Amino acid sequence: MSNYIKRAKIAIKSRKLLKNWTICILKYALKNHEMPLKCKDNSVIKVSRDEFVKILSLYDEGKIINCSNNSIGFYVNGNTYWIPVDEILIASGEFDSVLKALYYNWRYNGKYWEKGNIKFKHIHSEIIETFEDEAYGYVDVKNKSVVDIGAFVGDTAIYFAIKGAKKVIAIEPHPGAYEELAENIRINGLEGKIVPLSIAVGDKEGYIVISNVETKQAPVTLFKESEGNGIKVKMQTLSNVIKMHNLETDVLKMDCEGCEYNLILNDYEAVSKFDQLAFEYHAYNTGISIYKLVQSLEREYNCEFVDERIYRRNDPNWDKSKIGMLHCVKRK
Repeated sequence: MSNYIKRAKIAIKSRKLLKNWTICILKYALKNHEMPLKCKDNSVIKVSRDEFVKILSLYDEGKIINCSNNSIGFYVNGNTYWIPVDEILIASGEFDSVLKALYYNWRYNGKYWEKGNIKFKHIHSEIIETFEDEAYGYVDVKNKSVVDIGAFVGDTAIYFAIKGAKKVIAIEPHPGAYEELAENIRINGLEGKIVPLSIAVGDKEGYIVISNVETKQAPVTLFKESEGNGIKVKMQTLSNVIKMHNLETDVLKMDCEGCEYNLILNDYEAVSKFDQLAFEYHAYNTGISIYKLVQSLEREYNCEFVDERIYRRNDPNWDKSKIGMLHCVKRK
């Protein structure tokens, strides 16, 4: 009953934010998927049911204070920042990503998100994890070549370049994410350091049809053969990527929702060329224990689990056996 009362109070409070709050509450109760929200200036914002609940919750917490002209007014660190709704909904993590970005002093200028000299076309939770949590801060990339499998929109590739990597091969199979990756490289003036590749990496050459998800879903999707209509993507082996780009095999970073298992278990010869491995493992996607990978790698590498503080902070119920980060350094 207490939760019901709390939700009712939040709903009533929304009358100060929305002109059509009663209609919105009714549509929500009727389980309408689309919720048109009428702001006090009569502008209308169209969001989903879940997004509607998020807006009301953040309004109740004082983190959203107004809406107007297709934008939401966020109140962070004593200031109000207006962000277009379309920009919010593009982001992986949506409202939470925008709030975190503003908290960490990222600013949206109408074209890009900026902090210092770093720019991104859109904000995503992965950018915050990379630059603010320093999820790859343990990787030694200075004056080294990096192969970045699962580059998404370039957050890690740009991070590695800024940290002193001399060359980064940024691999991303999802077309929308790849387009954003290429744009982010361009606006940061890193074309000379980062080479984007619109391919998938596997243990064989050919093509693969991957699921056609939104860009913001790409970093949490295991791209494997799609059963229905999808996107046809060229697949190359890691060995061929190394050979075609004449790479020094210094650092291999992988965050590909499960493809790390395929590469380590089925193409170990290519993986073992690298001096340093940094990858997020996704046992929950593969059904294979992380310790099977560790067993294979520890023949030549010293491996340790890293970034546990980040996982625990982001998820109190984090299960190390299902997902986590490994850093492996080849023994001399």
